[in-house]
Amino acid sequence: MSPDKTRRSALDRPTVERDALEYDVREDVVLVLDTMDPRDPIRDLRRRVPPLLDAPPPALVVDLSCLTALSSGAVAVLLWLRETCQSRGVDVRLRHLPRGGGATLRRTGLADTLLVEASSR
Repeated sequence: MSPDKTRRSALDRPTVERDALEYDVREDVVLVLDTMDPRDPIRDLRRRVPPLLDAPPPALVVDLSCLTALSSGAVAVLLWLRETCQSRGVDVRLRHLPRGGGATLRRTGLADTLLVEASSR
């Protein structure tokens, strides 16, 4: 089956096959930021994220465990993700927010629009 084709599973739940990875479209999708191209993260995300949202999951969970702080580049990524997901009706949740990240989210206005999961940090 070619990538990005939607099909029905044995349980008659829609699944999506992408690069030999299948997931139930009713499950959240996790995006780990440490796999981004550090030279141009927005360009990298513009290529990688839209296929994840073809069959919209309930939420896109952004794993920030690789970050020690929210830089301006990370904030730009979060803004882009919020706009992209919001236009498709997908919630964005942050996982493993770095220390001080809550203050950065409040200063940038993202605290009111992004959900933050409880963290073990």
